[in-house]
Amino acid sequence: MAIRPEISTAELEASIRSRLGASVDVRVRKRQPFRIPKGGTGSYFEHVAFEASDRKIQAVLKVGRMTGPPTREALFFGRYSADSPLRTPRCYGVGQFSRDTDAWVLMEKLPRGKRLADWKLDETRDALRNLAALHAKYLGQPLPDLPRPLTEDLERWLAFVPQGARQIRGVFDEYPNLPRFASDRAFDLLLTLCDRPAVFRDAFARSPETLLHGDYHRANLIARDSGPQVAYDWQHACAGPPVYDVAVFWSTLDLISRRGPLGLFDALDVGERCLSWDDVRLTYGTALQQLRPDADIDAIFSCADEALAWEIARQVMYMGPAMAESQAAMIRFAYKDHRTIGKWAIRLLGLEKVLIHYRNIFAEFEVRGKRLLNLSAAA
Repeated sequence: MAIRPEISTAELEASIRSRLGASVDVRVRKRQPFRIPKGGTGSYFEHVAFEASDRKIQAVLKVGRMTGPPTREALFFGRYSADSPLRTPRCYGVGQFSRDTDAWVLMEKLPRGKRLADWKLDETRDALRNLAALHAKYLGQPLPDLPRPLTEDLERWLAFVPQGARQIRGVFDEYPNLPRFASDRAFDLLLTLCDRPAVFRDAFARSPETLLHGDYHRANLIARDSGPQVAYDWQHACAGPPVYDVAVFWSTLDLISRRGPLGLFDALDVGERCLSWDDVRLTYGTALQQLRPDADIDAIFSCADEALAWEIARQVMYMGPAMAESQAAMIRFAYKDHRTIGKWAIRLLGLEKVLIHYRNIFAEFEVRGKRLLNLSAAA
């Protein structure tokens, strides 16, 4: 359960006024926490209704609550979202953030988009072209205020992986009926890679840097039959090699959301990836080259294996605390206290299919991680 933060209405109104103009008359009329929290990381959400002069606006207040490396959503919305070629929710206000702490974001409330099962293949390709536009704008720029978890801040981020691995293994031990989506071998390979940061550093040094979304996949995009796609959930925004965003996108192409029973909720599913890695590279690379003829596509994709391996590290550093803390009550309910009801609910929501997705990407990582370690030993 997300903890309600202490954010005063006066603070919200002052921040809205600073973005819309000091002369705008701003009044927050209603604030209502989400009844069903979004995601499983413990982030807090509120519906916020306010008036700006004669306009009535529906917005969403978000406060990230992720245990692990600091997130950067407020920084992105405060400094980059207005100029981003990749459409984002309009930002109405941000709290005070620093290098080591994130803050709240007040953004426009958007209508829901298509379920992933209803996406057309061209829409998936458009998402890659939109990503290329974001990367093209900031390719090679200094971006001094953003963290660099894949380069300069590498060791700082990798230091969170062992704790995440211990927490996931601890949950596996406590709940034998919880499907193990990662083997001990996968964890051991990951920890060995984390002890050799040069494997990542040397590879990512071959690539130029750009502004990264950091968690770019279709579930974080709103697609509709009319209007541009909208990207949200910018908690992991950072500077780094462009191929990392591409790697995250490709690795999640097997995840699908469908209409659940009676349309009361969406059910998750998993299938084959709708695009191969070569298809993804061609679509993204062509779009980037058109926007930035100077972009070295081969150099950008030269560290693809390391980027895919880094995504497993990121999953572990955030998934461990989530499973041990914000998701602990749900896991206990489904896999210990109420196993019959819990098993039914897990299947109905499709959460078992999500575990299949993680099992697949961790199995792919075992092959990739071993290859990277062998190459490192031979160097």
